Amino acid sequence: MSGPEAEPGIVDPEAEPDIVAELIADHRELACLSKELSRPERAEDGASRRVVADRLTAALVAHAAAEEQYLFPAAREYLTGGHEFADAGIGRSRRVEELLKDLEQSEPTDAHFGDLSGQLADEIRVHAEDQEHTLFPALLRVCEHGILADLGVKTRQAKKSAPTRPHPAVPDNPVGSKIVAPGVGLVDRVRDFLSGRGGQG
Repeated sequence: MSGPEAEPGIVDPEAEPDIVAELIADHRELACLSKELSRPERAEDGASRRVVADRLTAALVAHAAAEEQYLFPAAREYLTGGHEFADAGIGRSRRVEELLKDLEQSEPTDAHFGDLSGQLADEIRVHAEDQEHTLFPALLRVCEHGILADLGVKTRQAKKSAPTRPHPAVPDNPVGSKIVAPGVGLVDRVRDFLSGRGGQG
């Protein structure tokens, strides 16, 4: 995949409180949840594994929605090759959501569940590396800080209202987060919630 050219290297997530920093923080959270989901001992406890899977699902869908609403439009507007990068990113998000839907349909103690978890971990890793090595440095070079900072504010506001807690047994979520019931259909229900089509909990 080709996209906006940039010097290789990971962007420092502490450098600026902008959309880049916000999304890198998301990448770290998603990687931690994915690692937790893939722990061998989780395979022995289906209920616990499902809780982690639901939490990862909600976080991934909310992250993708924030990118589609704020990041990719900025790429299209400010970067040469930004349209191609945005289209590829949206395509990857759809593939990830299909994996998440397959995960919803699988028993947490089945080997297939573990296979899907591994595929998700790979997608999360490639997604983060792709953006942090290429897209983010390009945006930081061409965009004024005020533009990215404003997008960061909007991203933070969206995250505060996102249903990042799909299971009442999962604590430590941002104040104001809404609860979306876990189970089959979670991907679509989180999407509906973020778009305003879902009920307010």
